[in-house]
Amino acid sequence: MKVGKKHILIWGGLFLLIVAVFLHINQVFVMAAAIGLLAPVSYLLSRHSLKGLDVKRHLYRTRLSVGESVPVSLTVRNTGTRPRYLVSVEDVLPDGLRLPDGERHLIVDLVPGQEQTVTYHLLPVRRGVYKLDELGLVTSDLIGLFEFTRSISDGGELVVYPQVIDLPDMWPQAVAGAGQLRTRKRRPGTGTELYGVREFVPGDDLRQIHWKATAHRGKLSVVQRERPQDLPAIIILDLSAGVHTGRGNESSLEYGVTLAATLAAQALKRGRPTGLIAQGATDYSVAPAETPGQKLQILEALARVAADCTQSLPAVIQGHGSQLVGGASVAVISPQTAKSMADVGATLCQWGNAVNWFSLVTGSFEGHIGLETRYQWLATQLRRQGCQTIAIHGGRGLAAGVKEAGRVVRQA
Repeated sequence: MKVGKKHILIWGGLFLLIVAVFLHINQVFVMAAAIGLLAPVSYLLSRHSLKGLDVKRHLYRTRLSVGESVPVSLTVRNTGTRPRYLVSVEDVLPDGLRLPDGERHLIVDLVPGQEQTVTYHLLPVRRGVYKLDELGLVTSDLIGLFEFTRSISDGGELVVYPQVIDLPDMWPQAVAGAGQLRTRKRRPGTGTELYGVREFVPGDDLRQIHWKATAHRGKLSVVQRERPQDLPAIIILDLSAGVHTGRGNESSLEYGVTLAATLAAQALKRGRPTGLIAQGATDYSVAPAETPGQKLQILEALARVAADCTQSLPAVIQGHGSQLVGGASVAVISPQTAKSMADVGATLCQWGNAVNWFSLVTGSFEGHIGLETRYQWLATQLRRQGCQTIAIHGGRGLAAGVKEAGRVVRQA
């Protein structure tokens, strides 16, 4: 048993009391009484030592990505009329956030009206939206026998985006025997390729007059050039309830979210309109666009998603069919292997899309190694429909899982 100050006072006072009883020495009675009263008196004098203290948290940034640290300051102010000594302040954080510099910060003393600020760096290790509500104050009595704590509510929110990692380009490429997949559509504008010939309108460049067409039609006609436009890149993230496995960052959901963020960054870097279909209990889908703020809008959505969709993935895709009919580059991220997934791949291809299907192998996120038979079956069915497929295993990080998947595909 560990012997502390409380034990010393209890046994020391009891010993002196026994000596005083046997020897009938008044001074020893006084000493025993003094030692016996020391603990309760110290408690009574210190039990309100945390009253009159106010704590405020300041986040220097409210949005950041996994792996980025953010400075945080805690300001403690003594609004009471008595000095406060040896007070520790701590930030009570939810799972997914870490304090690299330690959990408690000691403030030696605070006279009435004085304030002190401690600054540290907060490190998010998992994406999400975190409510930062509770702050803790800790102190002890004058002789260190008792510890007093107090919780203070200080509402705040920190949004942590998924990390965009360095991966090879994962968007659909041409498959053997299929020719080059169409990634652009033709539209009138400026360019080098001939789009067509139309009737002259005031304001047209006279250098674009097509004399042969003018002679044939009997009307002044001009050449119209082609302006190529990239087809939209659409990411479909499966948020069906009950289909994802694993815990924390080593879960199929977090792998899928990180992959979706990386795919979005790749497509936007090319200058392609990029959208996200991510429907859970709340629909966090983002319509395709190539505006400067599109990346942050997609990352914001991915920070908030959860696997809680009660609709089937085919129903979700049908509900967002307006974005998919007419041709796009589509990346589907799903752990499901049911026959309906093969039907989804067939539908997307029939709508004129180039499809890359990312299968998250759920068994690998539970510690099982190997490509399961049902994923091989689904990959075969999807490839017959014209989809490209890649199976991603958990357990070693997304980058390693993608690298291994790429090696297997090349060998196949």
